[in-house]
Amino acid sequence: MLQHEESYCWQKEVTCPARHCSKKFIIAKSKFHFEWHHGIKHVYTPVPSNNGSHLEVIPAGQSTNEKSFSMINFQSKLFLLHVMDTGRSLVVALYFLGTQGEAKKFCWTAMTDYERISPQIKYNGPVLSIDDDTDSILEENRAFEYSKDVLFAYRYKHEDGKIAVDLRISIQSGK
Repeated sequence: MLQHEESYCWQKEVTCPARHCSKKFIIAKSKFHFEWHHGIKHVYTPVPSNNGSHLEVIPAGQSTNEKSFSMINFQSKLFLLHVMDTGRSLVVALYFLGTQGEAKKFCWTAMTDYERISPQIKYNGPVLSIDDDTDSILEENRAFEYSKDVLFAYRYKHEDGKIAVDLRISIQSGK
């Protein structure tokens, strides 16, 4: 029962991963929390890749002062892309909006846009569970991180004037 409670229970209470938000919610209500408290109004659906083994999304570039969350639908499962500003770098984490046991079935890759940033920066690792602790994620380097020097050296302006660095995210289902 304890393993069920820790790894697969949708009624488990978790704390929001955003540092400025201390709200608690049950895993089953994750989507509602991010829509209501963080203003997420759109869920991105990835475009299939050439080899069909995984799907890719290219989130719209955002300046660091904009919303730090994007929701992604992959294989009818919801994921949360979280951009954190640590002061010296930007950290991008991908959470599964579900249980720890289910999160272990997915891994992800993040890489900078190879046409604008050279050498390309790449990260590959497991998808995080929504109840993973933000501080331990940062301490253990379990997310994609790149220096703000890179950000400012390779940023560009969209037609609407917003400054951005593109990031390509791939999600793979392992089981």
